[in-house]
Amino acid sequence: MPPDTLQQARAKRGEKPRYCGVIMLASSPSGKLLKFPTQTEKISGGKPPLLHLVLDEFGRVTHCHASRRQRSISNGDYWVDIWSDPNKAKHVFELALEGVPSQLELAFAKTGETFMASLVPLHSDRMVVAVGVALASRPRSRPPTRDIVGRLGFLTAAKRLQARRRNEEFGVAILAIDDLARFQIDHGYEFGEQVVTALHDQLTQLHPPPDLVARLGDDQFGVVYGKSSQFLSIDTIELAQLGSVQTNDGATVRFVVSGGHSQNSSVSRSVECLLREAEIAYQQSLRQKTGAAIGFTGEMRNAMQKRASAIAIADRALSEGRIFPYFQPKVHLATQKLVGFEALLRWTGPDGAVQNAGSIAEAFETVHVGRRLNEVILSETLRIAENWRSKGLLIPVAINFSQLDFQQPDFASVLIDRINAAGLPAEMVEVEITERVLLDDDNDTVGQALERLSKHGLKLTLDDFGTGYASISHLQRYPIAAIKIDRAFITGMEHRAESVSIVKGLIGLASDLGLEVVAEGIENYEQFELLKGLGCPIGQGYLFSPAVDPDEAEIVAKEAPTWQTHSSFGAT
Repeated sequence: MPPDTLQQARAKRGEKPRYCGVIMLASSPSGKLLKFPTQTEKISGGKPPLLHLVLDEFGRVTHCHASRRQRSISNGDYWVDIWSDPNKAKHVFELALEGVPSQLELAFAKTGETFMASLVPLHSDRMVVAVGVALASRPRSRPPTRDIVGRLGFLTAAKRLQARRRNEEFGVAILAIDDLARFQIDHGYEFGEQVVTALHDQLTQLHPPPDLVARLGDDQFGVVYGKSSQFLSIDTIELAQLGSVQTNDGATVRFVVSGGHSQNSSVSRSVECLLREAEIAYQQSLRQKTGAAIGFTGEMRNAMQKRASAIAIADRALSEGRIFPYFQPKVHLATQKLVGFEALLRWTGPDGAVQNAGSIAEAFETVHVGRRLNEVILSETLRIAENWRSKGLLIPVAINFSQLDFQQPDFASVLIDRINAAGLPAEMVEVEITERVLLDDDNDTVGQALERLSKHGLKLTLDDFGTGYASISHLQRYPIAAIKIDRAFITGMEHRAESVSIVKGLIGLASDLGLEVVAEGIENYEQFELLKGLGCPIGQGYLFSPAVDPDEAEIVAKEAPTWQTHSSFGAT
């Protein structure tokens, strides 16, 4: 049972209830709660007090006092349940005052930075009970900026600054420490806070200094700057080397910072808009992994709108069952015989037209939609492959997997179980991944999963090979069995000697390492002849066939055609 509240304790002692003002208050008209130092005031008997609440620039209550003279300050604070009634013109909250339901009415009679509020007894059938007691921190007239003020507190302060500079330049930035959680895991939470403090100090010591630096969350700061020249000091410094912190054993640890910013110059925009644009630029900075502050551009807005549209389209297509796999043949170039398929996502629009995955590519990067897309393709491909196997068609099928798949617990074990449940031999399923999956493998989770899949007998293929900066090192670290030369090197290779040289080198490297090679994007006879002459064993592309539906793929597998690759042959 929870401990007695002070109200219950006093009732047992026969004492009369007292009013106890618990300062836990939302300062914004939206009624959203903010955290701030708390203080409790008690007044014996009589009418409830009138409380004066004083807020700082972030909208946090710094201290309060009662209008009555006889009062005492308590060192206890009570956790209470709070409700907001959005239908009331005056924002009304109900809260427990020593277990007695009461009403806190915000009149918002503002004088300077002081808000007036009155506590009034409220008789209600709903009983509100305090469930615990905690020590109250001593009130501070101005909380340190390193305290988390949140997005709402930052907006409150930024709006005041913008109101004073209606016709002046005004900018908002977001800067965040990359992998703060890793610092906390490796060195402890207190060390992580030292990293945060170091970033805060770096920002406030810039010249010229920003107008406002506020902590939005555990690893993130919001910054307000006036003229564009002020932010230049943030934009031009090497954020990757912004600061360093010493561990307890004397080692120096550097932290990397990513950021985004948006400037309000010729076109007047609200603080909310600038902050949203800064957040978009910050997300772009994270994707680029460069440790830099990126300015918001119109192209980013277009990309954001395109991404939102793609997610909405994919989500609706999933709900309506309009996502399915098509299968593109993989051909042995020397014999022009079918050696397998690659399962590729296709979807139909409202008009019934089949469209490729590129039109909703952005949706694959979101967790809630991307995983569902991957799941549909995996489930359907296994079902179709199981049907082919039952008809004696043991044709290998390559399935693409993303980093979202490998983030799921026991991904390898679950995949193996599903393949076994479908009755498919391991050699019928190939796992295709891109280099991005491997780049996100900080704790070797992906490596362990790939080892498990490889030991089960699944062929692992590295897609888009040659486009990443660490492709060759990945061949040493992971159990890759095949590489797919990216279509960027195949397209136009008949006209570019350097492309031929690169492809020749990749084929030779793979051969020396005992890896299978697949060239994707073969579209004409000249490319086919070049690749065959360079010793590339397998290819796929429109020269042979586009991706086709399961029924047509089954016909192709049964007939096992030999493609006549002469100069007049092409996709139909």
